[in-house]
Amino acid sequence: MQSGARPVSVAGLAKALGVEARQRWHGLDWRRFVAAQWHIETAYGRPALWLAPAMGIGVLVHLALPAHPPAMLLYPLIGAALALGFAMRDLPHLANVGFILAALAGGLLSTDISIRLVDGPRIESVIPKATVTGYVRRIEERSEKAPRLMIEIVSIGAKAAPPRRLIAVGRSLAGLKIGQAVAFSARLAPLPLPTHPGAYSSGFAGFFDRIGGYAFVSGKPQIIDLPQPGIRLRVALAVEAWRTRMTMAIVERLGAKLGPIAAALVTGQRTAIPDDINREFNASGLLHVLSISGLHMALVAGGAFWLVRAVLAGFGPLALRLPLKKIAAVVALVTAAFYEVASGAEVATTRSFIMICIVFAAVLLDRPALTMRNLALAALILLAYHPSSLVSPSFQMSFAATATLIAVYEHKLLPRLATREQSRGLRFASRFAEAVLATAIVSILVEIAMLPITLHHFHRIAWFGVVGNVLAMLIVDIFVMPMAVLTLIMLNIGPAGFAIDALGFGVARMLDIARFVAAFPHATSLLPGFSVAAMLCAVFGTMWMCFWKTRIALFGMVFYLAGVALWLIEPQPDLYVSASGRLVAVRDGGSILRADGVPADRFALSRWLEADGDTRQPEAATLSGGRRCDALGCTLPLGRDHLVAIAKTPEAVEEDCRRADILIIPDGVAPSSCAFPRLILDGQVIRKAAGMVIYWRNGQPRIVSNAQTCGERAWCPSSDLRSRDVWWRRPGS
Repeated sequence: MQSGARPVSVAGLAKALGVEARQRWHGLDWRRFVAAQWHIETAYGRPALWLAPAMGIGVLVHLALPAHPPAMLLYPLIGAALALGFAMRDLPHLANVGFILAALAGGLLSTDISIRLVDGPRIESVIPKATVTGYVRRIEERSEKAPRLMIEIVSIGAKAAPPRRLIAVGRSLAGLKIGQAVAFSARLAPLPLPTHPGAYSSGFAGFFDRIGGYAFVSGKPQIIDLPQPGIRLRVALAVEAWRTRMTMAIVERLGAKLGPIAAALVTGQRTAIPDDINREFNASGLLHVLSISGLHMALVAGGAFWLVRAVLAGFGPLALRLPLKKIAAVVALVTAAFYEVASGAEVATTRSFIMICIVFAAVLLDRPALTMRNLALAALILLAYHPSSLVSPSFQMSFAATATLIAVYEHKLLPRLATREQSRGLRFASRFAEAVLATAIVSILVEIAMLPITLHHFHRIAWFGVVGNVLAMLIVDIFVMPMAVLTLIMLNIGPAGFAIDALGFGVARMLDIARFVAAFPHATSLLPGFSVAAMLCAVFGTMWMCFWKTRIALFGMVFYLAGVALWLIEPQPDLYVSASGRLVAVRDGGSILRADGVPADRFALSRWLEADGDTRQPEAATLSGGRRCDALGCTLPLGRDHLVAIAKTPEAVEEDCRRADILIIPDGVAPSSCAFPRLILDGQVIRKAAGMVIYWRNGQPRIVSNAQTCGERAWCPSSDLRSRDVWWRRPGS
């Protein structure tokens, strides 16, 4: 220290640094700063990444429209946008706008084409009894439940235009095999609507899978002779039969507990996994391991690439004369294609396969392999091929996780502990520590990225998922997946017993970890779901942080936190009404849902409670708190000062008209003299609404119904549902 200099205190230094930081913040030329960052991003080609989200917006807009838009308007829109992009190629900003608009219009067009290709006849209303003939296309063995079969339909009684496929359910279907021609008698029903607006819609998913309804089988099916199906169906049946044979071989060898888990990793068929094991994997954050996706495809293809390259490198003459890297890439592509077919080619697997193809195509062309641009290209291809997959949790979570993973590596967020100066033992320990830290960091960031999507679809969060992934993923990477690949190979070329046993050993250790983590106190929490708006806002923030390479990526945190804030402040429905009107749940003064008795529709009430973040079961005694029922009907408190009445008889209607704020009449019509209630829902309105939620604010209702959200789209099964009439009637109207 120089003579006469004053010692600087910590507080004084902090104050000085704070003043300097504020001066730099206020003195920053934000316009020049953003322009400089944008120039760097443009040099990296990052604006092109937004073509995939733009196409996704086009898909979402098309699916959200209340009616099918005219296709002839879409082609000129794409042409005009592309023309703008090429005409303004010397003006990058305008050219980017043109190409973004073209991608958006491309999303509209791909969705339009997809809908027209899969549209077909459906079961519109319940048919009490019909004779169904067709081929067994798929079998889902479900733990402790009746098997569920997908039937490729040949005929349904005298119906002139039957649906292409039905889902058949019944215990008498046990023992049937893939490809068999069958006939059975069944009660036919349309695919159900969501239990409430915004919930999962089996009708929407079934429409794009060309499933026209359910068949509840009442008698024993008969094996019959039918004409030989077309070549495409024969190939599909052969592949499905092959997958089922492998699944059965694994389950028979390992038993009903470990067998379904091991089979899920090999063939992707996971419906036979017991519910308690699914809950344990969910609570431990390891449920993603049971669903074949990018992790599994990368391990399979990457393992084949590494193995072939390592073996060929051991032969000196070959290593000097042949492009080993490109040969290994071709073998990895063939291996990935084989695994894609064996695992059922679901959305997440197909996304991963497309990504693997792009990665190894880049290797063959001597280009960078794992980049955000390749991920965006994979998204564009999948959205063009299967646009409706955009709204599935599989698509959303898969791309969110992969984008986060790539961004982590691009931004160099993983620690480097090993150095050349370290001894061999210390270097090994450092690399092991790097792997553990990398797994933890990636798990945390991926969980944050997927949190809005997870809560929107599943309403659950696993608090110790990072612990589960750190403990299990090394076993999965090093042992379980290699044994799964070996099992897949040996099942097709020779005795596979030793490979299945080895896979079962690895699965058992993985299950032990899942149970260990799931046993932690409060391992999972049930929380209210993100709304669509909150989820989109948070996902946009995630994309912003992942897509940009400069400091402007940090602004994505604003959008992500805004989505979380929307989730925290958005209101929950105050009243749920089922499609029949016979089940009602009301939020009382303590913000707790109360139901009008133990329901026949237990499933609907369980979904309402789950969406509300309520851990109670439908049979819980607290659900009936405040409820008053007699032979005429029931009443439930709404908030602290209002009353909901469910009237079952004309006498109850007359009485409730004098005291209820909301009157629900499931099987009748309210008289015109009923003037006291602020809202009346009679039988006609309830049937048209097909399920609704009501937000009660300041004594005024806001109603959202399935009919309103469904509109007049092709996947809406009922003609009544497409009516655009008023969804409720006010007193005196």
